[in-house]
Amino acid sequence: MGSNTAVIQSTPEGIVIKTKDESKIDDLSFYCSGGATLADEYLSVDLAESSEDFWNSYPQSFELQGIEFNLYASSNFMFNQILVEPSGLEITNRSEVIPFQGQFELAEIEDLNADGWPELLAMIRSNEGKMSVIGYSVNNGKSMSMIQLPALAEDDPNAYGYLGQDEIRVVENKLVRRFPIYENGKATEKFRQLQYKLVDGEATRVFELDKVTEY
Repeated sequence: MGSNTAVIQSTPEGIVIKTKDESKIDDLSFYCSGGATLADEYLSVDLAESSEDFWNSYPQSFELQGIEFNLYASSNFMFNQILVEPSGLEITNRSEVIPFQGQFELAEIEDLNADGWPELLAMIRSNEGKMSVIGYSVNNGKSMSMIQLPALAEDDPNAYGYLGQDEIRVVENKLVRRFPIYENGKATEKFRQLQYKLVDGEATRVFELDKVTEY
């Protein structure tokens, strides 16, 4: 940015990012971004929840085993949020906001650990085309805890030949990740499928690799 200075200004609605010298506003543009820029007005979460323009998706409603969820997702260039509104929980039905980077693709609901209570899952695609999952697991009908399946790490032995383009779906009560296998940067006709089951961890429930297949 050279001698120019970025200014973050608080407003009643949130924050505004701009340059001190307004004639150099292009300094906030991303290199090779195709025109994207950090310069913008960002709404605070409280006001964003009540702003129809902030959330790009209409409410998606899900119901399973007596628990209901409304899910909303924003769609900005870099930083996004998912808003989850539960109902039917015995102790707390507080709305939760999950920040994430990338784009929301879809959501599914299923009782993944067969405990009689549902899990709500949101599938996220990063700007690099790699999928991850964030969501909530209901605790005995009383409350809910966050769960997540990160993007496949480069040092994971199952990541050999992985360059993104994966799809993640619920198949019966398992979470399945499927992606094309590349060799020397070129696509092959092979696919790898990773199947996960939801189990109790030390502090929260986690996705544990259950089965690997190639075809």
